[in-house]
Amino acid sequence: MVSSVTHLYLSSNNLKQINQTTFKGLYSMRTLTLSSNKIEFIADRSFEDMSLLTYLFISSNKLLYIGKNTLTGLKSMTNMYASGNDIHTIENMAFWEQDNLETLHLSSNNLKTLSKLAFDPNNLPTNLKELRLNSNPLECDCGLVWLKKADNSWVTVWSATTTVCTGPAELTGRTWDSLTVDEMINHGEC
Repeated sequence: MVSSVTHLYLSSNNLKQINQTTFKGLYSMRTLTLSSNKIEFIADRSFEDMSLLTYLFISSNKLLYIGKNTLTGLKSMTNMYASGNDIHTIENMAFWEQDNLETLHLSSNNLKTLSKLAFDPNNLPTNLKELRLNSNPLECDCGLVWLKKADNSWVTVWSATTTVCTGPAELTGRTWDSLTVDEMINHGEC
């Protein structure tokens, strides 16, 4: 019976963490809504049985990072909404299985950068069409050049006119859409 559940809405339940057994056996899951809780931690491989899941809503929680194996198992995921957390780190290879990812909302977090190594470095997520990074303290240096080059070719960085750089000093206050690749290349250690 439980294995046939396709949509699960657990918003506003004061959940604080997700462990490896929380969603065990939910093989048919398509939509999981965990928004507006107090989730600080998601254990590695917590979603391992959810290979059919396409929508993950984890906005408005207290997540600090997305680890390399946090999203393991979510091979069909097309949309992930993780805005309004306190995410400061997305580890390399965190999105390595998410080849179908089309929409990724990471606005209103504490991200300073987003490495292309967060995705499969041999196969950048060309299905990704919408990436929201506004309201993050972005360091608009050479570490984000890969994203600037991809912007408007295979991905759109939404809210580019309101995504403001907090560094390096020479680029502080500049909006994402006003930057050039050359300006970014001249800053940072790459």
